[in-house]
Amino acid sequence: MKRSVLLLGSLAFLISCASAPTTQTAPTPSPKPVAAALDKPTYPVQRGTVVDQLQLSGRVGAVQQQDLSFTQDGHLKTLYVTRTSVITAGQLLAELDLGDLPNQLRQAQVGLEQAQLARDRDAQKRQFDQRRAEIDLADARAQLAALRTPPNAEDLVKAQAAVQDAQASLDQTRSNTSATKTNAEIQLQKATNTLTQVQSSFATAQQNWQHVQDTGTDPINPTTTENGKSKPNRLNDAQRQQYYDAFVQAQAALRSAEAAVAQAQLDYDTARQNEAPSIRQAESALTVAQAQLDALKGGPKSADVAAANRAIQRAELAIEEAKQGADPELDKNVASAQLSVESIQSRLAAGQILAPFDGKIASIDVRPGDSVQAYKAVISVMNESQLEVVVDYIGSEDSTKIGVGQELDLNFARYKGKTVKGKVERLPSKLTTTGSTVNADTSFHMSYEDKSLDLDVGDLVQVVLTLQRKDDALWLPPQAVRAFEGRRFVVVKDGDRQRRQDVKVGIISTDRIEIVEGVKEGDIVIGQ
Repeated sequence: MKRSVLLLGSLAFLISCASAPTTQTAPTPSPKPVAAALDKPTYPVQRGTVVDQLQLSGRVGAVQQQDLSFTQDGHLKTLYVTRTSVITAGQLLAELDLGDLPNQLRQAQVGLEQAQLARDRDAQKRQFDQRRAEIDLADARAQLAALRTPPNAEDLVKAQAAVQDAQASLDQTRSNTSATKTNAEIQLQKATNTLTQVQSSFATAQQNWQHVQDTGTDPINPTTTENGKSKPNRLNDAQRQQYYDAFVQAQAALRSAEAAVAQAQLDYDTARQNEAPSIRQAESALTVAQAQLDALKGGPKSADVAAANRAIQRAELAIEEAKQGADPELDKNVASAQLSVESIQSRLAAGQILAPFDGKIASIDVRPGDSVQAYKAVISVMNESQLEVVVDYIGSEDSTKIGVGQELDLNFARYKGKTVKGKVERLPSKLTTTGSTVNADTSFHMSYEDKSLDLDVGDLVQVVLTLQRKDDALWLPPQAVRAFEGRRFVVVKDGDRQRRQDVKVGIISTDRIEIVEGVKEGDIVIGQ
């Protein structure tokens, strides 16, 4: 009321001054009113439960989920699956453009088979040689025993028959080995002639296809006449395909003919190598048989006995020779061919992605023709038979409070009002190779106890982790506790007076701060 009277008086004075003819005097400014002080809230120190919790947003994910990548750079040639495909372990999912590698692998495999065949034949031959030497040894020993035994009519007949048999065996061996070598030589010549013809066909097919690629016209009839004028005889797509198919077939025939020549050469070399030893073996058998007959007829002679002993020694040496290891060069050839096959297979595997387990495609990030970087995820696969809860991001400060095995509460969006118990199973990890970081996992993985829940991958879930809990503790709300230069204090209302009081705090949550020292239950604290 007093303030209104003063304002009215001031207003009347100003009006009278404005109407007077005398000299004007500057008006006295009115003082600004003082704002009324606002009362700050107060809070009583209470006793109760203080809980420090983390509330996180998560999603349902598959326990078995993996990002797949190639192990070499390249361009994606074929994608064998779609976003909805169901997959099985070992299934080929995607493949880079591998160029001529598949053909190189087939050639390397043929080379390996040939090297293994040569080694196996050598091993088989050594087995036969050992068996023959063992037989020869037995024969030599028997011959020596026969020399030392008085002959009889039956023995003479048998010895004569043995000579005849040995001679027939020698003749047959010479005939057979010569025929085998000749036949192998003929087959080699045939294979060589065939290769020459195939090479000529391949050269023609290659020249024709190159002409088609360079000019787009028919290599046989490159021009045609229309309305009396000559013009290029252009090929359509079907005709171009015929020349390409002819080139591919000629190329395949060339490789087959080359392999046939290599095989024929190997057969010929084998036959030629086996001819002389077989004949020598048969000649030796004849010599032994004749010596036995001569010994029976003429009686044992010291020279014959010595020869029989030498035959025994030769047979024993042949056995030892046959027992020796395989030709190291053959083993080296097999090892080299095997390494070549494995190297190409490794390069092929680097350009392929295979399904690591049964499941389905989760995502695809590439299309055929795209450029692909090594170790960069292009396909994600998962198996939904086992589900878990995944939290993709937690602040760095909060993440340090979480450990494996920690229990938690889960509230699935699909089951509102229902709390499910769970546990932290796995923390973020980063797996690396020498050149790149691959399969980095930045998520937190949690299990849940109630496996009867009907959940789908992608369902939302709230995750509540209780970090600390203390019952019957003194507490204040965060707005009642102040901090300055590293210390915490409160302003305690003591009647009409206020005093600052340092406090020691314990658990700090979003709505309550535990007070360990400094105040007692019932104290009134002025907020900020």
